[in-house]
Amino acid sequence: MAAGEPFRELGMLSVADDDPPSSECLMEAIEREMCWVYETRTAGVVAYLAAIGLDASLHIEQVSVDPAFARLRYGARLIEHAEQDAAARGYPLLTLTTFTEVPWNAPYYSSLGFREHLNQELEEVLSHEDSFDAEDWPRIGMAREVSAAHRVLAASGTA
Repeated sequence: MAAGEPFRELGMLSVADDDPPSSECLMEAIEREMCWVYETRTAGVVAYLAAIGLDASLHIEQVSVDPAFARLRYGARLIEHAEQDAAARGYPLLTLTTFTEVPWNAPYYSSLGFREHLNQELEEVLSHEDSFDAEDWPRIGMAREVSAAHRVLAASGTA
């Protein structure tokens, strides 16, 4: 997927050139039932979200949207679906880590209701991610509460 290409324009070459998650990694997320995709008839998979369960949250590991399909709300819809899944699994939070100074990262997630958040689990995730970053681009942890509406639907079995 070409989702890394916009990072090249910012000079974030190691991010742009980073390989997408391996098939094995995505298969693990699929087997955990924590990977969702948008697929079109003509272009195939144009967006995906992979997550893992942490003690206190459903953690979004990766959201990727092909730039040709940007601004069509595929990422936002995938996050909404992840929130429904989080509610069904009993998680009170959705979390993620992201770049603070990339316009389509932290500012975008803020527009979707995520706020800066750091707990021990996210500190560990950030520490692990920082070991892979060759560039000095600040990252933060963010969280969004699973909405009460999703929790009620999950409790009633209709989510």
